[in-house]
Amino acid sequence: TCLGSEDTKTKGLDTSERARRLLAENWDAPIIITTNVQLLESLFSNRPGACRKLHNLMNSILIFDEAQTLPQALAVPTLAALSHLTQRYRATVMFATATQPAFDTLHEHVRKLVPSGWKPVDAAPDHASLYHALKRYRVFWPPNGETVSWSDLAGQIREETQVLCVVNLKKHAVRLLEELEESDDTYHLSTNLCALHRRDVLDRVRERLKQNLSCCLISTQCVEAGVDVDFPVVYRAMAPLDAIAQAAGRCNREGRLHDSDGNPIPGEVRVFEPEPGKGFRDRYPTHAYYQAAEITRSMLISTGKHNLDLNNPEVFREFYRLLYDLSHPEARNKELDEAIKRMDFASVARLYRIIPHDTIQVLVPYHQAINIFEELCYQEEKEGIDSGWIRRAQHLAVGVYRPGRGHPAWEVLAPARLRFGRRDAVSDEWFILQDHGTAMYDNIQGLRLPQSNQILIA
Repeated sequence: TCLGSEDTKTKGLDTSERARRLLAENWDAPIIITTNVQLLESLFSNRPGACRKLHNLMNSILIFDEAQTLPQALAVPTLAALSHLTQRYRATVMFATATQPAFDTLHEHVRKLVPSGWKPVDAAPDHASLYHALKRYRVFWPPNGETVSWSDLAGQIREETQVLCVVNLKKHAVRLLEELEESDDTYHLSTNLCALHRRDVLDRVRERLKQNLSCCLISTQCVEAGVDVDFPVVYRAMAPLDAIAQAAGRCNREGRLHDSDGNPIPGEVRVFEPEPGKGFRDRYPTHAYYQAAEITRSMLISTGKHNLDLNNPEVFREFYRLLYDLSHPEARNKELDEAIKRMDFASVARLYRIIPHDTIQVLVPYHQAINIFEELCYQEEKEGIDSGWIRRAQHLAVGVYRPGRGHPAWEVLAPARLRFGRRDAVSDEWFILQDHGTAMYDNIQGLRLPQSNQILIA
């Protein structure tokens, strides 16, 4: 696409803005900030729009934040592609995370795809001493086999002035909120909330923490990556070791806790076992998450609570080694491996998905931005939606795994009409919440679709 052309993404923009958008889309700038999903899926794409920018990766430095979020089933082909970039195109790849996965243990499997394999080098020598110097919390592990009910957990949380509690499932967060009862200092954070709602919650939480006011935040795992909050006490439901460490990173984050004499003291991370459900799906979001949590339990039993130090990088190396031995990431996606070997690029693009589920975006009436919601609804009704509409709508959207045919959620989801194309053309990705009463988008719990226990929020 040349800079002077107009398409559905740039129509209606002035020349300079159109040029800036196209340059950004083609990564034709000294510094590009994008997502892991955008970059990695572009490497495996067969679409011209995704591929035409890849030449700009030559001689580049690629920094991946939160590297531990790379799906195990995609680890080997992803590492192979990145290794190929470093060897043939002089790129530099850096993985940044507080819980560095032991990807080097997959070296021999990566070598089957690229001769260089995967042999990373530590960017910070003697990083173990840095972990020790930055130790700001103590971890209290649960007694073997001891669980806690949601009502008892709520009682413990009420005793704290400032506390963060991270649970594994959104329904657990809702249950705990019900036990705590609504109050001015209790907040909820999950992907049931649109992006603008989550930002406002975090702004209020940070302000209360800054003013040393009482504050209780009940959250799902969405608080564990890229969220800067600092609580003196953090509760974390039993989970994979890396998830527990990420939650612990929100405890005494700034190192501001001191005793009466001014001496620094550690924060407290309290890991708990929630009351048991009917199966692992009542306790964890996926079977892989359950497996990784079981590895954590086995390490607690074999090494003892005092030796499972979250500030010791070798502990995480052992965790990932055990996890890879159990889950065999090299064999998790044979169909993709076969497509790569026979150079079936269309199948590779279809099979390589960081987020594997089919998702839709639901525009919701967050009360603090109801005027914007109404403007977007009016524009959709009169003109249809385009790229500009989507950019404005992203902050008021909740991603939902596409409900099955006949699911009652479709009764309140109206497909957005497209601006370009046939007059009756509608989007299969963007929907508008029709019944937007408080029962549908709650100021605390966020999106509540009919039979929400059967809806998975992306």
